[in-house]
Amino acid sequence: MALFDETMTPEIGAGVALTAAMILLPRVAPNVGGPLRSIVKAGLTLFLESETELDGELINSLVETTMKELTSALSGPGPEDEKQQAAHATIRHFKHKARTRARQWGWDDADRSTRYHRHLRKLHRAVAHKRDRTSGPTARALDNVAGTITEDW
Repeated sequence: MALFDETMTPEIGAGVALTAAMILLPRVAPNVGGPLRSIVKAGLTLFLESETELDGELINSLVETTMKELTSALSGPGPEDEKQQAAHATIRHFKHKARTRARQWGWDDADRSTRYHRHLRKLHRAVAHKRDRTSGPTARALDNVAGTITEDW
């Protein structure tokens, strides 16, 4: 029973129940099978679209927060090497959060990798955009930071 409790999460339980209903319902009530199949398919499509949209919003939020931290670290007082260290720490924190989210929400290894790389690409674009709009030491520091955003899953 403990094995069942550990492996039967609510998501898996709902999937098993839905699959059983899809298999048994056409046999029990043959006239309901077609319309129900269409309803379930539409529901799953909406679910996947909303999950993708939510994922994008979470990535945007994390990128915005990271960019604020980077800007603060690079524009604050202190020697350039300390600013660079703070910026690199911010990138490491971002990567940790991105990996955690990818592991938590990814369906399999390929999906986890795709989600992680989506985070990195979004951050890289934001850093490049900020770098293009600035000049001087801040632009050079952002250029250095952009080089550390590698896709290292």
